[in-house]
Amino acid sequence: MRNRGHGYIFVDDQPENRSDYDQLLTKVSAYFEAKRAVEIKFKRLGMLTDMRKRNQKQPVPSCSKP
Repeated sequence: MRNRGHGYIFVDDQPENRSDYDQLLTKVSAYFEAKRAVEIKFKRLGMLTDMRKRNQKQPVPSCSKP
C-alpha cells in the first residue's frame, strides 16, 4: 500500500472508499467486538482521515489528560 499523504486509513464519500472502510471496520470490530470503539481508537491514534460529508458520525470526544 502506497502512502498518498492521507494517513493510514482514508475515507470520504466515494462509494469504493466507504465500502473498503466499512469492510475494514467490520473485520477489526469483529475481533474487538465494538465497531464504534475501533473507529474512535483509529481517530485518536491519528490513523484515520475521515473526509465524509454525508452521514457524519458524531465527533470523537477529545482525550485530554491532566
